Amino acid sequence: MGSLAALPARMGALLERETRTARSDALTELKELHIAHEALVQDRTAARNRAEIQTLALLKRQNARAGKLKLNVQICSRARK
Repeated sequence: MGSLAALPARMGALLERETRTARSDALTELKELHIAHEALVQDRTAARNRAEIQTLALLKRQNARAGKLKLNVQICSRARK
């Protein structure tokens, strides 16, 4: 039977994580574009949902930015291709 210190040392060796290489700049940029695209899509969906229930003219005007969001999503989608 080994010493009591050997058991945690063996467990530590089993739990040791492998090192990973750093992401390339291109991959980092793609990830940022993807995150921006997802945020724009979520914002556009929220704007559409708000537009369906708007009754006041003031709120409808404020919610009109949904068209701009659609354009931003299209631009971001083209950049991803």
